[in-house]
Amino acid sequence: MQVENATVLLLLAEIHKKSGSAVLGLPYALACLSFCQSLNLYLLKASANLTLAELWLALGPCEAKRALSLLHGALPMILGHGGLELRARAHITEAKCYLSDPQYSVFNEPEVVLNPLKQACDGLQVLEYHELAAEAFYLIAVVYDKLGDLEEREKAAASFKEHTLALQNLPASEDSLFDMLQQM
Repeated sequence: MQVENATVLLLLAEIHKKSGSAVLGLPYALACLSFCQSLNLYLLKASANLTLAELWLALGPCEAKRALSLLHGALPMILGHGGLELRARAHITEAKCYLSDPQYSVFNEPEVVLNPLKQACDGLQVLEYHELAAEAFYLIAVVYDKLGDLEEREKAAASFKEHTLALQNLPASEDSLFDMLQQM
């Protein structure tokens, strides 16, 4: 029952994150972390830390270092035991933390963001998770644009477009899914 409580708290934090209410999601993520700590739920705790990092990052660039610190604390567990989606989310969040940090320069260390984003893309393409893959390719295109590498930027932009189009071709609702099944 306690594991379910922690999972529900994490889902509530995710809902607030998706709705753009990061401040409202923070207490849920923190409560989930508390449950996970007391119950020794290490992977769920790492997932809650990732969500907490995403929430902090959503509050603005001034919180990028805090988000990155939280994420780096959870990365060993996520990369060692998490699934492809969780690892990809962590890689994308790590890149977004660096790109949001005003002290980070893409020109000095582009591999700090490109390597995690490419790892995320590899996993997301296997999963055919078009939404996150499109986000990762978009960020890659932005980095290559800043670096002035137009050829690589265009490759990333083409992959972004491919995943965006694939996302648009997915059934929009249960009704359209039901209509598709009836036509079969």
